[in-house]
Amino acid sequence: MGFLDAYTPIPFEKARKTHEVVKSSAIEQLLNNWQRSRHWTKPLCKLKWGDEMEYMLIRMQEGQPPKPYYHADELISILKKGDGDIWRPEYASYMIEAVSDPPVDLVHPDFSGRIFDSLRERRKLIKRVLPDGIELASIAAFPTMGTSYTHDGETIGGPASRSIMVPESVITCHARFQTLTRSVRKRKGAKVCISAPLYKDVNTPSWTTIDHDSELSAWKVQREAAADEMNPLKGRIYMDATVFGFGQSCLQATFEAASLDAARALHDQFCVVSPLFMALAAAAPFQRGLVSDYDVRYQLLNQCVDDRTIDEATRGSGVYRQQGRMPEVIHRSGRPGLQER
Repeated sequence: MGFLDAYTPIPFEKARKTHEVVKSSAIEQLLNNWQRSRHWTKPLCKLKWGDEMEYMLIRMQEGQPPKPYYHADELISILKKGDGDIWRPEYASYMIEAVSDPPVDLVHPDFSGRIFDSLRERRKLIKRVLPDGIELASIAAFPTMGTSYTHDGETIGGPASRSIMVPESVITCHARFQTLTRSVRKRKGAKVCISAPLYKDVNTPSWTTIDHDSELSAWKVQREAAADEMNPLKGRIYMDATVFGFGQSCLQATFEAASLDAARALHDQFCVVSPLFMALAAAAPFQRGLVSDYDVRYQLLNQCVDDRTIDEATRGSGVYRQQGRMPEVIHRSGRPGLQER
């Protein structure tokens, strides 16, 4: 989740006027931090491990399909009366983030046992405050998010997302998340266009509509599709709101390295093993009530923050740039010695 506080956000139109100043200051700060910390080292006995687990809240009623429970903020307020530093809001109003506190010593003799004990304790504490009919789930994606039966009786869309699939109440009420949603759409000049390939089988429905373009589909849909078209992209599961990316859950681990070289070595090794773990998880094969040919959430997360303008997304335009908000891997370290370890 990162740092979260309550302030009045600057509207996008005003914020973009200070864009270059903020970017320049951020680069300067990065360089100063680099000079200050590049020779930093820490003994193994002092290295720490921390994690963030994101949970979903689901309303279960007899004879009704499962629905997201949009009141995580109320439960977080109750939980904070006990252990205030553990509980955080997330992008979606049906999500709770719980962090390990205190972090675990990486060289603790019962390292894995302490991690699992912490995870079990956090789950137990949340379950104590759940209202009747509400269940806690550790799943990557709400499989029917965006379907009419999941959001039956709810007011769809709103000024931040302009979605035709989900209500604005899916977004946590904190100003950060509303502003993020609105600013991505305004900078882009179109709604976000998230899509996953539809898994094909003999009974799979098909729709012959707009050909998918990984760079320009957002503007093709805006220009060519009907305003209420739920399936505008041929062979794709279409999703039109940031919640289809940021509203999905994961477990994030943060751990210290003994030095910058050690951190680089770990980074390079994770470039290799992370896709294997991701493939083993296969945790998100269902999107908008349909079976996707993707089985993980990361491709959707990348798309939900693609704020490029049409010129920036058009190859050969002179200002074209690849989508880089949530890249899978930014770079390898390039040090042969590290790659040989």
